[in-house]
Amino acid sequence: QVASAYSEAFDALLDAYEEIGDNIPLISQYQDLLECAQAVHNPYLQKALTMIYTDILEFHRNALRYFQQRIWKQLFQATWKTFRTKFSGLVENMRRHQRLLESQASLVQSIQLRELNIAHFEQLFQDLDYENFSRKLKNYPESGLWLVNDGRMQSWLNPDMCGSPLLWVTGIPGAGKTILASRIIGTIQSLEKSNPISVVFFYCKHNDPERNTFCAIAKDILAQLLNANDGLLPYILEKAASSGHTVLQSLDLAKHLLEIALKSLEKVYVVIDGLDECERKEKKKITTWFREMIDDLAGTDSDNLRCLFFSQDDGEIGKLLAAKASIVKITAHDTKADIEKYISIQSEKIQATTAGMYTPSVSRIAFILLNYYEGMFLFAKLAMKHLKGQPSREALTEALTPNIFPRDLEQLYDRLADRILKSGDVLMREAAERILGWIVYAKRPLRWHEIQGAISVNLDNQDMEFESRKLRVDAKRLCGSLVDYHHSDDTVQLVHLTARTFLLHHQTNLQLASLELDLTRLCLGYLNLRCFGNGLDNEKMKEFALSGWYSFLTYAARHWADHLEHWVENCRDTEVVKKVEQQVQDFLQKYWSKARPQMPIPKDIRQKFKLFQESDNFEGLLTAISVWKKQCTSFGPASVVSEQSELLEQIIRPRDILELIIGSAVDNEGLKLRFSTYYGPRLYKCPRLSCEYFTEGFETGLQRDSHIKKHDRGFSCTYPGCPYGLLGFKTKNELEKHISSHRSATEAEVESFPVIQDPRS
Repeated sequence: QVASAYSEAFDALLDAYEEIGDNIPLISQYQDLLECAQAVHNPYLQKALTMIYTDILEFHRNALRYFQQRIWKQLFQATWKTFRTKFSGLVENMRRHQRLLESQASLVQSIQLRELNIAHFEQLFQDLDYENFSRKLKNYPESGLWLVNDGRMQSWLNPDMCGSPLLWVTGIPGAGKTILASRIIGTIQSLEKSNPISVVFFYCKHNDPERNTFCAIAKDILAQLLNANDGLLPYILEKAASSGHTVLQSLDLAKHLLEIALKSLEKVYVVIDGLDECERKEKKKITTWFREMIDDLAGTDSDNLRCLFFSQDDGEIGKLLAAKASIVKITAHDTKADIEKYISIQSEKIQATTAGMYTPSVSRIAFILLNYYEGMFLFAKLAMKHLKGQPSREALTEALTPNIFPRDLEQLYDRLADRILKSGDVLMREAAERILGWIVYAKRPLRWHEIQGAISVNLDNQDMEFESRKLRVDAKRLCGSLVDYHHSDDTVQLVHLTARTFLLHHQTNLQLASLELDLTRLCLGYLNLRCFGNGLDNEKMKEFALSGWYSFLTYAARHWADHLEHWVENCRDTEVVKKVEQQVQDFLQKYWSKARPQMPIPKDIRQKFKLFQESDNFEGLLTAISVWKKQCTSFGPASVVSEQSELLEQIIRPRDILELIIGSAVDNEGLKLRFSTYYGPRLYKCPRLSCEYFTEGFETGLQRDSHIKKHDRGFSCTYPGCPYGLLGFKTKNELEKHISSHRSATEAEVESFPVIQDPRS
């Protein structure tokens, strides 16, 4: 009987320790949540965790005290029941404090998700675009009202009844469709004040293929719909958590969530501008899905979803929409009054800013322009900039001469380009030529600090001197009216898609083929510079970082393979290939000498690079291209693995150094400003090539680290209070096992610990 009692005592003690042991690994992971709690100013999570560790120490102290008694065996029969009760009480305290911890973790999770607007769905939000365009409309309050008052638009806008819920507004390039879309968005926002309706919108942009997709549109619209109905958050979060991805990238999931979100609101107006900017397959996905959504709504819900597309008729969109949509075709007559008003105001500004120096009257300037604009707002806008840029009264008078004034958009682009490319300043002209070529061939919009970094590279000297080679004038001064600078994201972009068409097909002074080669060689040559390499110590890398050597890193690393592939596919000159071949060999030797991944080479890759087939390391080149392209498009856990590529390591190392420097410069405003000039405002980047935040980055390390954890552990539990809501699991099987065990434990529990409310509420 005594032996049995001893055995019972030790079994009870071991069971208690086993329970503690099972919970300690989980508790250790609350460190991640503690960081989040500090970010949302919640000290209660830390207190709850402290109580659990106090319970553990108290249990251990009492156990030691009891079993270290010299005569505990003799006293066992009399005292064990008392101590067993005490031990049981301590274990129960731990359980209660565990529930308290989980409740606070749930609160932190909820606050963090709301403050971040669930980053799973966040895209580059459209508010900045809308604010920019609506700001322009404030100067012309009557512009676009003709479209608002159009009978078809009035029917579409009517909250009570709509004859055709699918509307397509189409017009020639440069007709001002984006400004018109912004006018309609503003009109719907005015209707929101007195009607139970919501408006969501998206602006597609040329030369930004990652933005012009169905998934990109779905992410942005979902973010806007969540702002309109935060009751969607639990359902969408649950679906997001089980997807295994940190951003929405599954087409089927995007369609499902968008359908649920749209149907959750009483009436939603969707406005999408620039549909013609999308690739053909994406146009079909977008138009087909919205058309089918409208068709699926029946009876009283038939007009609860209104869709409005703005685009030019490119021969494809008409086929996709014509049978179902009501169509508004923008004509020269429709825009005549708006353009005349614009020309009149801008002509008066020319007169006002020149203090009477110029002799042409307002009426003469307006008369000349009105003869040629042909319904194109873009023509009127660029023509006014062309006139404003004339250096003297004589030049302005000559520019307005009927036989000299440009008669169409192509002639106008030609004049604007000539002013830049025939400049007497050779260095300014050469810089402008390179920048225009880079912008035309760039795989995404280039940021100004990236352009400055690229300009600062000298491949002949194999060095980079940011301060001594950076441009002392801005992009507008160099490239004039052919480009626009966007302050919101620091990008330099062509003024319109038609400008790219002109530069590619009609501008003879710009040698674009050589500039495509220039950008390809620049990406490869830059990555071959001495600021990259395993032999560099941290101090030397800090010197490079402080001098701006890594300002072109993000673009070159992400797109070297894209540029090499596109260039070689269109190259017909084997002599030029030989010039690039040595650069490619140096690149492969530096980053791919150890790479031997066992993966098949796609036939199209082998065919595209056939001009390199006589090179010494042809198979190595094919392997490097294939592996890098795979990493740039893979979203599962395997994409985190570098597949023996040294290049990925050499990207991450400089970024770590940059973070280390800026992290220690809390009060050094001068250094912060210098780094912002070199690297932009978001230094904390995601290391995954396929993630948009590899380029976009975050403002703080905490935001980035939280984002990366979702990549590594993308399957999250949505049970209220579960810490794995933020910590997540690596696989779906792990999540399912966790849910199953959690459900069993929950069903077995009789009592529950009360959830502590947010003390700020």
